[in-house]
Formats: sequence, structure tokens, C-alpha cells
Amino acid sequence: MPNLAVTVSTVKAVNTGHMGLVGRQATLFLIAQLTAEEDGKLSPIGTIAKKQFTAKLGGTGTLGWQIWDKPVEVPDPVRLDLIYAVYNDDAISELVLKGFNYGIKVAVDASGVGKVPVIGDYVKERLAIDVDKFLTEEYGRATTQLSKKEAKDQRAFSFSMNLVSRNDICGRYLILSQGARLSDLTTFVRAGSTVAEADLTAVFT
Repeated sequence: MPNLAVTVSTVKAVNTGHMGLVGRQATLFLIAQLTAEEDGKLSPIGTIAKKQFTAKLGGTGTLGWQIWDKPVEVPDPVRLDLIYAVYNDDAISELVLKGFNYGIKVAVDASGVGKVPVIGDYVKERLAIDVDKFLTEEYGRATTQLSKKEAKDQRAFSFSMNLVSRNDICGRYLILSQGARLSDLTTFVRAGSTVAEADLTAVFT
């Protein structure tokens, strides 16, 4: 089986949460997982990886993040799931207000090891992701298949992933200019909208 290394070169934060964050640096995360698919069932490969970064609304950050420390042995083809998660320190979303009734909590500890079987199994649910000590929320995700056969003679190739929200994301936030008053229920993100754009490079060996 081939070995695969994937690097996120840049990511554009199209949406960083509620309007109270406009012009401010937001705490953001990328969560990645490789899986193999056989007979319609997904099996995880290696660990769930995570990367914390900051960006302003519409800002593009250069990450240079090699998702796994060393190349991972994978089947051909292999599935890559990428999640864009937002940590809002002064916002209360419906995921929180409703006690995660329609969100699945996924823990990713400091070593990057995920405690969820397969991210791709959650087709409809929006995930609440506990990364280290940050309780973040999935704002969007993207999935792609990578294949050494399709890459042919290209040992390294670049590709892009648009991370799209699958649900409306609503909640309330603190209006700091009004004495930290809690806002009315607000829609932060509309379902089907692009929340982040990532440029990546894959290398098969």
C-alpha cells in the first residue's frame, strides 16, 4: 500500500462565527481524519489530527500544516474528512442551549488522538468538538478521495477543499458595547454556505 502525506498550505476563514467577532481574531480549528471504505463501511486510519490557528473574518492564513507527523500507510483510494470548527468565547449557540441534543460531542486530546470511531459516520449531525480545553463547534466540513492511481506520475499534487455548513447555525452572543448584554437569537451561518476554503498538497510515496 502507498504512503500518504497531506499538508494544508493556506486556509481562508470565510466565516468566523457571530457578527460580534467581525474585526477580531477568532480561535479556529481544523480537524482531519483518514478513512478506508469497504462494503459501504468506513474504518479509521491512524489518528484524528487537529490544528489550532487564529484569523479575522475573510482573512487567509498560511499554515504549512503537515496533518500527520509522518506519512501514513493508506489504501488506494483513501477518504479525507476535514472539519472547520470555531471556538466562540462570548457566544452561546443552540448546540449549547439545547444541551448538545442534536450535536455529537467528539473529544480530541492534547496528543491529537480522537475518541470517536469515524467522523464520516455522522452524516447529518453537526459535531461539538472538545479540543484540549476548547469546546468548539463544527461550522463546516468537506470530504474528498485521494488516489495514487489517479495521480499517475504526479508524486505531489495540489487541491482545494471548500468547507460547507450542513445546518443553519443559530445562537446568542454578548454585545460588549452594551454592557455585555445577550443578543437576540441570531443566525450565524446559513446551511449550504462556504465557511472556509483550504488549499492542500498531497504526496504519495
